[in-house]
Amino acid sequence: MKKIFSNAINSIAACALSMPIFCLFSFEISAQTVSEALIKRIEASSQRISPVRAKAIDTQQSYALEKAQCWLDFSKHEALRNNPTQVPELAHQKATQLLGALEAGSAPAAFALNSSLLGDDKRMRNDLWAQLEVIKSSKQMACAAKEVACSEVMLVQAAHAHERIDWRYAQPYFGMAEDGVRAAKKQAAACPLAQ
Repeated sequence: MKKIFSNAINSIAACALSMPIFCLFSFEISAQTVSEALIKRIEASSQRISPVRAKAIDTQQSYALEKAQCWLDFSKHEALRNNPTQVPELAHQKATQLLGALEAGSAPAAFALNSSLLGDDKRMRNDLWAQLEVIKSSKQMACAAKEVACSEVMLVQAAHAHERIDWRYAQPYFGMAEDGVRAAKKQAAACPLAQ
């Protein structure tokens, strides 16, 4: 990966001195190469999900597995959009940390489960984060693990969209996060463990 970035930077520097118009074309090809390489790694990581899902897993492991899938989805979405930041790579790293722990049969470390923001993004919609924390700390989490995990990742994606572009662009992501929180609350309320 570092070699690809290094080659891209060297190409840009050489182009800037010789043919600026051709340089833009060269940079686009380099960016596509980086995205394509990441997408291949994301797809390889996605293949690791099914074998883990086939095992009997507890609530925390289920939550971690769903979160890994959502990080992969986020990473792929941003890579396909040729996001020039490190966010697609960072999201992929979050997924592989979780998958590695699950494949080893151990509980994922707290840092791997953390839904911290990526890059310089700012945390937004603390009201939704708080609602998810209530579910996570209850027995009903067993029934809402997927919705909680994906809502957290969607909130990270929404914050990234807001920081990178603007509020209007981020709004659909926040809407999806709100839908996820509503679904998580509904599933938690209907959970047999709630009785």
